[in-house]
Amino acid sequence: MIKKLSKEPLVHFIAAGIVLFLMYGFFGNDDAEKGKVLHISKGQIDLMHSHWTRQLGRPPTQEERQGLIDDDIKEEILMQEALTMGLD
Repeated sequence: MIKKLSKEPLVHFIAAGIVLFLMYGFFGNDDAEKGKVLHISKGQIDLMHSHWTRQLGRPPTQEERQGLIDDDIKEEILMQEALTMGLD
């Protein structure tokens, strides 16, 4: 049974995948991600709030305000990734 399985290409593929996964876990570049902190100032939040109020004629609800902050965070992360990839 083991002899038969050892000749299967799928078993070799899975074994190679496991080895690569473990190697990345041990030798992966985690240091590059450490220390990256994203700051959003109260001024930025107030600016988003005032833009919303000016465009819609009402202040955002707490849920909408959190959505604005989340969108700004996502945009900043994407911008940092683009700069890391040299897409400036």
